[in-house]
Amino acid sequence: MMKVFFTSIFLGIAALLSFMGLEPSMIFAGSQATSSASLTVTNEISLSGCQGAEVLTPALDLTNQVAVATATQCTVSSNDPDGYQLIVKATNSPAMVRQGGGGADAQFTDATSSWPQLWASLAPSATQKVFAYSAYGDDISGGGSKYGSFAGSCGSSGGSSFNSPLNSRWQGFTTTGTSTMDVTADTGLGRNSRLCLVAMRGSAATLNAGTYTAGIVYTATVK
Repeated sequence: MMKVFFTSIFLGIAALLSFMGLEPSMIFAGSQATSSASLTVTNEISLSGCQGAEVLTPALDLTNQVAVATATQCTVSSNDPDGYQLIVKATNSPAMVRQGGGGADAQFTDATSSWPQLWASLAPSATQKVFAYSAYGDDISGGGSKYGSFAGSCGSSGGSSFNSPLNSRWQGFTTTGTSTMDVTADTGLGRNSRLCLVAMRGSAATLNAGTYTAGIVYTATVK
């Protein structure tokens, strides 16, 4: 009788252990599914403004030898982490010429320099005629070392002299172009700059009467 009792206990314990061994798989059994999310980022740039009919004033005559203009504002927006450039160039060389032509007496020489200079270094001699530009605003190339550190004014005519903004630097246009805005990071939307334009003739320089024009092209590109 005792043998049967112990046998029953043994079988009962064995059955319980067997049940406990199966139980975890019965409780935690299931299935999984995996999904993914994707996003496309496009680096873009836009350019607005710039397109204006810039009039240099005053008209050049016996009294006035210098004419100045503040160009229409350019606005660049970009989201490229490597930055962007704004390139300016002239459509022709020389840039400022008389409508209808006329040779050497109907054009201005583009101020020559591989790097912008203080106006005192570029001012024309008595027989020369010079056309030049500078730039101010956001993200200006060189951080102030190229075009100088000034803002808000392009200077004024002083009759026979040019009252250039303090610290401003100037150069002539080329048909290949150079940058006026240049950064190597994402500086955000709505970055603004302007060109300053100046035309000056020397006291003995000959210019045919008429209307003189220059074509200027602005190109914004990401890096």
